[in-house]
Amino acid sequence: MPIPTEIQIAPLDFDTVRANLKQFLQNQNTLKDYNFDGSALSILIDALAYDAYFHGWYVNFAVNEAFLPTAQIRNSVVAAARQVGYIPRSAAGALAVVDITVGGLSSVEGAIVLPKYSPFNTTVSGNTYTFYTVTDQSIRADGNSTVRFSEVELYEGTKLQQVFTVGSNPSATSFTLLNQNVDTRTMTVSVRPNQSSNTSFVFERATSAVTVNATSNVYFLFETNEGTWELQFGDGRLGRSLVANQVVTVDYLNTRGNEGNGANTFTYAGSALGNVSPTTNVSVTLNNVNVPAYGGAVRETIASIKRSAPNIYQTQGRVVTASDARAVLLAEVSGIDSVSVWGGEDNDPPTYGTLFVAIKPVNAQRFGPTQKNRIKQTILQPKSLPTLAYEMVDPDYIYVVVDTQVRYSPGLTVLSAEGIRGAVTTAIGTYAQDELGQFGSYFRYSKLMTVIDKADPSIQSNLTRVVLEKRITINTSAPFYTVKFGNPIYQPDTTTNVVSVTTRIGMQLFSHPDFTGLVRRSCYVENDGNKLHVYRDDAAGNRILTYSNVGTVDFENGKLNFTAFRPTNVTTNLLGELRIRVIPRESDIVPSREQIILIPADNIIVTPVSDLLNRTNTTFGRVTAGGALGSGGF
Repeated sequence: MPIPTEIQIAPLDFDTVRANLKQFLQNQNTLKDYNFDGSALSILIDALAYDAYFHGWYVNFAVNEAFLPTAQIRNSVVAAARQVGYIPRSAAGALAVVDITVGGLSSVEGAIVLPKYSPFNTTVSGNTYTFYTVTDQSIRADGNSTVRFSEVELYEGTKLQQVFTVGSNPSATSFTLLNQNVDTRTMTVSVRPNQSSNTSFVFERATSAVTVNATSNVYFLFETNEGTWELQFGDGRLGRSLVANQVVTVDYLNTRGNEGNGANTFTYAGSALGNVSPTTNVSVTLNNVNVPAYGGAVRETIASIKRSAPNIYQTQGRVVTASDARAVLLAEVSGIDSVSVWGGEDNDPPTYGTLFVAIKPVNAQRFGPTQKNRIKQTILQPKSLPTLAYEMVDPDYIYVVVDTQVRYSPGLTVLSAEGIRGAVTTAIGTYAQDELGQFGSYFRYSKLMTVIDKADPSIQSNLTRVVLEKRITINTSAPFYTVKFGNPIYQPDTTTNVVSVTTRIGMQLFSHPDFTGLVRRSCYVENDGNKLHVYRDDAAGNRILTYSNVGTVDFENGKLNFTAFRPTNVTTNLLGELRIRVIPRESDIVPSREQIILIPADNIIVTPVSDLLNRTNTTFGRVTAGGALGSGGF
């Protein structure tokens, strides 16, 4: 067998490279008598092996960084995404939609202008943040001493401005901003002919080259290798070219991302408003009392860029299918926590020619009307066929109540009963955060049981009941409500109550008119078969029928239809809200397209029981037949 005289191609680990190099030299006639292990040549072999080893790794890294799926460094990922036309999302400041009331105005006051970048201060978790308007707002007083600006958008950030002068080579004009955390949604770019000119022209960000021509006042925005932002202007063919000595002014907000989420109290910190009678008598209230500031987010992560870039490239800048819409929304809307899109043919009832969109923002339950309209009109519709309609749907939340009795052995733990309760509560909360809270996330009963059992080594078993809860906003002018649980409701053979709106399980009381129209206090709802009735208790605790047949129960489809339900004076810390609970038929809870399952902290009830006690203390558990839950009723 001939002896090879060439260096063998092998894995690039150091020892293998050195061994192959040594073998190659030993096979040479002029060097076959050398002692490679004991001579100075061994040092040269080590040096050559290290050189080959380092070059091999370098080439491997360089090739990996050239492709989007394998790149690890952010600027490599951004560069690869740019090749398919994808620009990562910037950081986004928290957004609050508020109503602003200006008082103390003169009767002869004309138009009241709330200027762009008017500041409003707020505090979140002890830290102070400033929110700004990003457009001019104007309203006429018309003799009124008070005016109201409705649905004003406030964005969190620090107001900054950078000014650039165009150099002698305007055909290659680009400018770099100084900050990484620019909220590009708040950016305003204007161009003046020279330093002394008071006339300026606004340039808009170009998101597609299709509609850009030689005279379009546009700029292109890219992320740099340092993570900052670069503005590039046109060359006279694709976008208007700038001229030497023109002045470019860039105003923007530098944001702290998600830190401003949750802000719900704002104080005006700007100059006095009005010309005849300037006033700082300004009050601010949330436009929707249940929706504090939301949507703040850090800049797009590497993992998100890798996921979104191919999807956006696949859409080719148009929205035709549900997957197209989902990809575009995730790429262009900041602060999305979860999104669900489905065609009208899959809707209930079917609505052909329509795409339905449900979005859950970060740190909030829903977008406000203004944001939903903007998403539809400025992001989805421009990329769609004229015949395709959109309907923005609020997420529909199913709240799970977990009532668990935990048996533990005191001798196997240093925790007290209260400590066991805390450990189990934390474990359930972690399960809810990791497994739920997204569109399409199922509640798995067996997984929850395992999580509870593993919360502490002393826990021997658990007996857990699961109840579903929906929260409805009361409209005193209409008695009609449809409450969809999306899962079959447990239907016993008897008239056992499986629907409840009552303080007996920690629910709210309310007032309701009786048969004569007299409003009765401390009422609650229960079912009798598939009929829903309103009851109250007398002084002796006996149940009294207040009003019958206020609705029906559809057990199979998991739906409650209220047709004559007129509750008032709801005793809850959430204005005008009732919580309705039902016992589900199945252990696992499956959400529909627009539904999200949550386990709120106040819906977790943990009862630790020493395993040494008599097991006849068990008061509830699972009904084995059909996998149904609970003890049969409330």
